[in-house]
Amino acid sequence: MKEHLWEVQAAKSFCKMKKDWLSHERIHLSFVKHSGKPECKQELVIEGAIKLAGTDGAVNLSYLILTGRLRKIAEMKKKEAAEKQQRYVDPLFTSMGGTVASRSADGASCTFREFAVLCGTASEYVLRMLTCAGEQTSTGGIQPVSGAKRESIFVPISAGDLVCFAKAIEFAYQEYMTMVCSAPGYTGENKDAPQDQAPAGEAEPQAPAPAEHPRMSCIVWETGGITDGLPQAIKHDPQHIVGVIQNMTRTLLKEKRLVANADDYNATVAFINSQTPGAVTIHYAGKENPQTQAALCIKIAEFI
Repeated sequence: MKEHLWEVQAAKSFCKMKKDWLSHERIHLSFVKHSGKPECKQELVIEGAIKLAGTDGAVNLSYLILTGRLRKIAEMKKKEAAEKQQRYVDPLFTSMGGTVASRSADGASCTFREFAVLCGTASEYVLRMLTCAGEQTSTGGIQPVSGAKRESIFVPISAGDLVCFAKAIEFAYQEYMTMVCSAPGYTGENKDAPQDQAPAGEAEPQAPAPAEHPRMSCIVWETGGITDGLPQAIKHDPQHIVGVIQNMTRTLLKEKRLVANADDYNATVAFINSQTPGAVTIHYAGKENPQTQAALCIKIAEFI
């Protein structure tokens, strides 16, 4: 079985996206640097990851790419670099992580890693994975050790490659949520909710079992920061799902000053009420600063 979801080859490097870390809510990215043809002798390997959730997570990166937002960020960063006469353009997207000492192969080495999407010079974009010795922070994160030697692998890619990368993230996320929803005992509903019970000594009335009908299983995630990018899984009726969307929209307005696109919102409500499996997105823009953007993504499937 094919273990990777996506790959791209450059003259002296390549990157593969793998799904073997999805159970840890991570997308595995394997970067390899080599000497080039004909020998292609391996020179450096960095096994890194992007977490799924959060503004620095893979789901948000996919959204930025597929909506064209990352392209606009690139234009802005290039303009800023030119105005400041910077030699290099600042990264368009970064996601930091690593391995704490207790989980390392030798049980003692802490490693810092950083994934980034950069503007290219000979190519439209570049994927970069950086690694160096790390140390844990007081909050449990990992930061580079001061003065540590840093090693990086760069993989130049086209805009088309980047879109394929984003679509592969979408596929990985769908596989992850399928895995979550298929877990034993999963219902998507509140397990702590009180259950109606018959009074002691009184038998519950027996009624014919109703015919089973598909119920809507809805997965919602947003990039505005109100849930830290974590997906909200719901298994309920359309009216309940619309209520969830309304509440999240109110919260985005109140806490983040983000306003929903009216056409997107109305189309989403109609889509949910149609009970049709599929996906839809509501886009939001800042009330005071329209350049501030976010999205609310809704994916619907049917479960018996």
